[in-house]
Amino acid sequence: MYTGLLNFGIEWGLEKAVGWQGGSVNTTWLWISGKDASGTLGGYDLTISDIAGFQTLRMFELWFQQDFWDDRISLRIGQLAADSKFVISDYAAWFIDGTFGWPAFMYLNLPEGGPASPMSTLGARVAIHPVEWLTFLIAVSQGNVYD
Repeated sequence: MYTGLLNFGIEWGLEKAVGWQGGSVNTTWLWISGKDASGTLGGYDLTISDIAGFQTLRMFELWFQQDFWDDRISLRIGQLAADSKFVISDYAAWFIDGTFGWPAFMYLNLPEGGPASPMSTLGARVAIHPVEWLTFLIAVSQGNVYD
């Protein structure tokens, strides 16, 4: 039994491409293969792996971002995943259990686990970066990824 993931994407800076100052477009795709071991080996409601999902090639994220005032403020809209910027740990990839990525309190309290890998949803995110070492993030997104 194995679970595999190929994650690929592209980001276009619109300034060089079409002269649009501060704009960018990003798309990320996932190719999930194998079978999730959570159902047979896990024995609980949380997934063993963050890369588990239906075997398919799918668009994960597709968003437009506009930066303002020397990148101090940015607005991102489109198909977004909350686990790429919110409630995450930089060290979660070192662990096998999926709860070290998107935490259990989010997964269990949001419809269908919320907008986290491998399913994103429509949303908007504002980032405010007043000084080099500080960033404020706020987002609004659809809670149920299957609606």
